[in-house]
Amino acid sequence: MWYSYVSRLRSLNSSCDKFPTCLLLLDDTYVIGHCKISLVPNISDSCFIESVIIDQRYRARGFGTMLMQGAEEYVAKRGIVNVFLSTKGQEYFYKKMGYKICDPVSLYGNSYITGDGLPPIPKQVLKDFRSNGRSPPPMPVIRNSGFPFSTVKTYMVKNM
Repeated sequence: MWYSYVSRLRSLNSSCDKFPTCLLLLDDTYVIGHCKISLVPNISDSCFIESVIIDQRYRARGFGTMLMQGAEEYVAKRGIVNVFLSTKGQEYFYKKMGYKICDPVSLYGNSYITGDGLPPIPKQVLKDFRSNGRSPPPMPVIRNSGFPFSTVKTYMVKNM
């Protein structure tokens, strides 16, 4: 059992600096907060913090700030200069922490996203798909159904 324990510790220590990684905020052995940190492809020295979650019973008590400060310290020690994130409804919280609204960032290879949320299609591909047929009908207009939330994410960045 001792060898297995030491092996696990060595394995964990050797992989701690690699991304993506998850950070936990603990109260003794209970997980009260979590975030995931991934590198941003095509933007050097940059990471994306996502899935920032604080247990509802622990909210509005400074634990979100504590988790974010810990995440920022963690990435700064690893040479990260730009920290990106996206949020729906927590913009004020992140602005208080020094984040600014920015253009969307992709975690899937392109460093930008077009207005419809998809990467641009290369001109050659567009040329190959043109046809002489009729154009498709326009997309339906989605009306507000009374739900009090928005599906649009706000992207933010902080320079360390």
